[in-house]
Amino acid sequence: MRILTWLAALACVGMYLSILLAVCDIGPHIMGGERVTRTEWLHIAAPLVAVIGILMAIIAYGFATRKRWSRHFVIAIFVLIVL
Repeated sequence: MRILTWLAALACVGMYLSILLAVCDIGPHIMGGERVTRTEWLHIAAPLVAVIGILMAIIAYGFATRKRWSRHFVIAIFVLIVL
């Protein structure tokens, strides 16, 4: 569980780092395996990435404090990605 806590925290940081890099126009902007413009990525993908980052932070906290509800948030991430 300790490893999963750190992985969830690192994933959260990575999500927000990707948004920051997109805002600064650093690196390629890819959705669905294809290059898109920076504004398209920020309007379409960034909100989803931000929500998943928030969920990953909640999961990291839940895993660290050994809360049972954190497992439901793991499932919520997969449902959100599929939708």
